[in-house]
Amino acid sequence: MKTISNAIILVLCFTACICRAQQFASVEAAQAAAIKKYPDLSKADSAFNKAFLEKVAERKARLEVVKKSGRASSYIDTNWPMDLAFRVNANLTANAKEALFVLRGSDDSDPKAAKDAMQITITNYGDVRTVLAQLKITYLDGTTKLKTVEFGPGYKEMYRYYAQDKDFRDVEILSANFKLQNTATEPNGQK
Repeated sequence: MKTISNAIILVLCFTACICRAQQFASVEAAQAAAIKKYPDLSKADSAFNKAFLEKVAERKARLEVVKKSGRASSYIDTNWPMDLAFRVNANLTANAKEALFVLRGSDDSDPKAAKDAMQITITNYGDVRTVLAQLKITYLDGTTKLKTVEFGPGYKEMYRYYAQDKDFRDVEILSANFKLQNTATEPNGQK
């Protein structure tokens, strides 16, 4: 049971700590922003609204398990409505680029990093489909490199200014497509 509780806590931490462009002051502010960004969220019979309510129910169930385990945190995540809306959009969108979330900013995760060390993180916000993306990495010396990355559900790729083989300036998503599922594969993953 302890292993299951630890796994659930890791999932909750991943959900709470996933890169965000904005921190909301309240759950209500995050809800309003999510509805503004995704108007179908406010339409009761829409696929988006139904999928969102399923994610809310999953979240409540995970929180209940953590609460019963006695390992609940006092941390209040005010961004959860926007996070769930991003995930639902990533799962429903026909545009694979919309499933990818790009965050540019300083690298606060490594205490050895310089205070101005830049980091770019690209995350597949979806939890269903894999995205194949063609990335263009531009280095400070002006050279570029094309790289194809397979972003599985929830996969995150980080580029840190000080940790690459060459100092980079930018990472751009040139194209993205959803990976086609192998139709010859059984639901349990076996052929």
